[in-house]
Amino acid sequence: MLRYELSEADVGDIKFGVSPLCEMGLSLRALTEPGRYPLQSAWLARTASARAGADTAVLLALIDERLWTPDFLNPRPSSPLTRLPDELAALGRRDPRLVLGQLEKLHGRVPQPFRGDPAAALRLIVTVLADYWERAFAPHWPRMRSILQADIVHRGRRVAQSGLAVMLNELAPEMSFADNVVSVKNREVNTRVVAAEGRVSPSCPPCSPTARRCPRSSMSRR
Repeated sequence: MLRYELSEADVGDIKFGVSPLCEMGLSLRALTEPGRYPLQSAWLARTASARAGADTAVLLALIDERLWTPDFLNPRPSSPLTRLPDELAALGRRDPRLVLGQLEKLHGRVPQPFRGDPAAALRLIVTVLADYWERAFAPHWPRMRSILQADIVHRGRRVAQSGLAVMLNELAPEMSFADNVVSVKNREVNTRVVAAEGRVSPSCPPCSPTARRCPRSSMSRR
């Protein structure tokens, strides 16, 4: 269990946005364990031939056996209309040592594809993600985005009708909200409490065609 303690300012700053990079990161779960994501079987089948030329070794090095991904794949969307080129450009400007540090923390070591020059490793990550996008996401993104944007409208309507707490508690069975605390069920045996400190917004809508129904945001560190 992971518990995020929100301040009043954190709660007031909760908003929704679409992150193409986050969607790609979450899709790695379906690539890693397709049997756990039956709703994505159609997307996997449609993109199989296009994905055949992708650098699978690099992509799968971005996720671990728990299906956790590094924070740099879960950026805070700058707006409801965030573009992937902007997110990849921002990723490419990050400190390569910090990026590799996240991967090392995730896996317990730096994965083989990223060993050596940190700057070269970061360029490789950006290049492979851009290629993966063109192969598996770009042809389907207009429809995906329309679904995500419709969900944002729906969540806003639920806030207006029933309040923020009700809407947050409807996002996913793995997540609950009470007394300014967001609780997320994960694979950790012990409960970990984290002060949000402004990291809780915005949330990405939980109805992506490329991931099971689950809450995603910069507060969802895993």
